[in-house]
Amino acid sequence: DAAFGLDAFFNAARFQGSADFNYSNFNSYSYFDATEFDGEALFSDVSFSGAVDFSAANFSGKANFIRSRLAEPCFGYAIFSGPAQFGLTRFSGLSSFQDALFADEAGFGLARFSDAVDFSGAVFRDLALFGLTKFEDLVTFQKAHFQGDLNFKGGSISALLLDKAELAEGSRIILNDTD
Repeated sequence: DAAFGLDAFFNAARFQGSADFNYSNFNSYSYFDATEFDGEALFSDVSFSGAVDFSAANFSGKANFIRSRLAEPCFGYAIFSGPAQFGLTRFSGLSSFQDALFADEAGFGLARFSDAVDFSGAVFRDLALFGLTKFEDLVTFQKAHFQGDLNFKGGSISALLLDKAELAEGSRIILNDTD
């Protein structure tokens, strides 16, 4: 329930236990570049009004961003060792997950991307769940690697790029009821 009125800098910080930012408001730029989250990273119901940077952040446990609002989020080169939960999250501005690693399930169910999102070069070692997700602009998975299923069931996609994406043997792209 914290409120940050000005820029918030957590660059290269290390949280050795759970980091609980649930229900907080970040009203300006927020920087978590190269931050280490050794325990759970809890960002549920958080409002990031200014751009937020999680570039090269390392999430060792669960990363929970459920029902949050993120403006121009950058998760480029981030490592998600535990489950990454972005369900019901609202993304505005260009969103980047370029070259991110999702070692466990990546859950984006019911998320909404109002602008372009870039998953180029991302690696998904488990299920990539985008069920009922709405992509109002371009979503790119160019050169992404999928070791589990890529599930868009019931979602809405404006434009999708999968150039040079690789799916492991037995992996599927699920598009049932997708618009």
